[in-house]
Amino acid sequence: MAKLDNKVILVTGAGRGIGKGCVSKILLEGANVIATDINEEKLNDLRTASINSQSQGSFSSEISWVFLITKTPSSTAVLDSSI
Repeated sequence: MAKLDNKVILVTGAGRGIGKGCVSKILLEGANVIATDINEEKLNDLRTASINSQSQGSFSSEISWVFLITKTPSSTAVLDSSI
């Protein structure tokens, strides 16, 4: 059993650098990932079966968060953590 089995984690900046590294590690530990990044091209490079949702945008505004929540699958009812 992995440390993060059945957890749902939101990763911002997931398309590159530290965010991308976090996505890789989190997936290895068994969590489901909701990946976000302002660079849609980099975000699309992350596509895997284990990523629940992807959303392009900057999450410094309330409208971006509302968009993310409405786009996230209802099967992801609980967000356990965010990075």
